[in-house]
Amino acid sequence: MKSFLLTSKKIALAVFFIALATVANAADYFSRASGSWTTNTTWSLTSGGAAVGAGVFPIAGDNVTIEGGFNVTLTANAACATVTYTVTTATSLTLAGFQLDVSGAITIPRAGAGTNTLAVGAGTLNAASIAFTAAGGAVRHIMTISTGTVTITGNIDGTGGTGSPSITFTGAGLLRIGGSIYTNTQGALTQGTGTVEYNGAGAQTVGDFTYNNLRLSNAGVKTTTGVAVNGTLSMEGTATASVAPTYNPGTAILQYNTATARTAGAEWVTPFAGAGVIISNTGVITLNAAKVFNNAVDITIQPGAELNTSG
Repeated sequence: MKSFLLTSKKIALAVFFIALATVANAADYFSRASGSWTTNTTWSLTSGGAAVGAGVFPIAGDNVTIEGGFNVTLTANAACATVTYTVTTATSLTLAGFQLDVSGAITIPRAGAGTNTLAVGAGTLNAASIAFTAAGGAVRHIMTISTGTVTITGNIDGTGGTGSPSITFTGAGLLRIGGSIYTNTQGALTQGTGTVEYNGAGAQTVGDFTYNNLRLSNAGVKTTTGVAVNGTLSMEGTATASVAPTYNPGTAILQYNTATARTAGAEWVTPFAGAGVIISNTGVITLNAAKVFNNAVDITIQPGAELNTSG
């Protein structure tokens, strides 16, 4: 038994020192030229310094600064601890269809000239938070999404005023937000054909924007004051809406897509003037009151789904 305990302690100490070495070896990288993330000549260990050695580039745990005027592009999946843009000449980071995992914050100030751009495109971005900060000149900072997926576990903050930030969909991409997002007086959200999902495990405030598709998922009350929906509002998990959004007549759809039984809430207005209501998945949906539809509105119950009208 004593030998086993000693061995266990040795293993624990070894794991501790490996973790400590990993933290100690984390580096700060600064872009020194436009180029690929995985090309050593793109990076320096000091601002404006010499290129790092062959085969060296930022990896998980490292801090990355995209210096003004340089454009960094992923040519393979990549990871780091933080990404920070500078406030001088316009800078961009382009995912080009690849995945970037940022364990901490992405900080994007206004550029002193031009626009600081995070081009997700068809790629995948995972990060703890994004902060569009006020430093720099009165010009824009932007994140663009085409068919890609962005998952932010925390907040997306904006500054408001001249040069306020923008998130722009150019295709049917997906933005998942675990925390909060700036308001429409602090920044813009251009939906295109995209979907925004609020997937926090508790209460969230939904940004007061007009959405194409909006998902309220996971759990908690989602505050939906000032929200409008042109496409589909999908109620998922056990999440609830505080008030009904403004539905676009003739195009908006209310969908219940949950494996958990629930009672319809404030989101199911009556009369419903959108394009219809869809009941899908296996959770039984119970009416909270009598419902009226305009003549052109349909209700669709998918195979395996159930609507209880006796509530």
